[in-house]
Amino acid sequence: MKKSSKVLAYGSLSAILLIGSCLFLHQDEFLNESKTIMDKNFEEKPPLESIQDILNHKKPVPPKVRQVTDEEEETPIPRKIETSKVEERVKAKATLEYIISDGEIRISGTMPLMEENDTLKQSMMRRCQTTSCTRTIIFSPEQEDPAWKTLAQEVITLFEDENLSSATLSVDESSKVMIGGEFPSIRSKDRLSKLIKTYRFYDINNSSTLKVLKSRSKNVIVDENISTLKNIKKSDDLGSVQTKIVEILKSKKINFYRNRAKLTEKSIKTLDEIVALLKDIKNIKIIVKGYTDVSGKRSINRWISKERAKSVKNYLGSHEINPTIIEAKGFGEDGLLYPDRPYSKDNRRVEIEIKRR
Repeated sequence: MKKSSKVLAYGSLSAILLIGSCLFLHQDEFLNESKTIMDKNFEEKPPLESIQDILNHKKPVPPKVRQVTDEEEETPIPRKIETSKVEERVKAKATLEYIISDGEIRISGTMPLMEENDTLKQSMMRRCQTTSCTRTIIFSPEQEDPAWKTLAQEVITLFEDENLSSATLSVDESSKVMIGGEFPSIRSKDRLSKLIKTYRFYDINNSSTLKVLKSRSKNVIVDENISTLKNIKKSDDLGSVQTKIVEILKSKKINFYRNRAKLTEKSIKTLDEIVALLKDIKNIKIIVKGYTDVSGKRSINRWISKERAKSVKNYLGSHEINPTIIEAKGFGEDGLLYPDRPYSKDNRRVEIEIKRR
């Protein structure tokens, strides 16, 4: 090899070694700078086109921007506003006390607002049209509608039907029901027992008693006109007994306290005489009929006439006469005794009719 060729070869090798040394010594700086360049290129690189766009040589279509109208710009998007829940006020429990004592009625308690045609309200207030009533009951929207309304209505109606002179119905805030009173016959008390069984799912305390009063007929001094009737036999004609009853009621009318269905003391004595006539006669049916004059409303007259007839029926049924053979009817102003004097108090009367069964 020529000397010039050897010098060139050694010079090239030296240059390569020098460049390699420099690269080795400055490799960190080189790598960092390359990384910076790559990052920059990466950030500036536009989004990749889809394969279909590349094949079709189309540029990607930018997404459509919805144009907002002036009207929409003026109407702000409603925000959902969280409101705090308003707690409903818990209504108070209803209470009721209905007491019949000494011919008067006391009604008290707290009840919800009730329509005039509400059955419980009607039953509570019905007897107040003919009986003295003290009402301290409060009807308020703050009271809840009680579940025991139907029970109370039926108990009060039973008191009314049986014409009880002593009775109590009370319901406290815990819906505990208290029923008491004095029933004149086993039949009337059995009605209450059946009613309680129907509503046995309520907490009911029944303290009612059976108080059948002894007949006063034994202590009654009978007029001379009817003294012979004490010896009437079972086989005697009912016509004669009916005639005597008519005579008694003609001279000794059955009267009641004003605007009420409560018998007066004189009327009780009159009924004792009639009991003495009827108690030993078998196989008969007794119909008690009540009448009024034309004063007042026709519907009220019919109602009070029946209530008074029921009072007589209950008295007879609790004094040695089987109550199942007695029927009470009210005719009001129909059947005036003196049609030419429709307002006369003589039209107000109770008649007793007997017939064979």
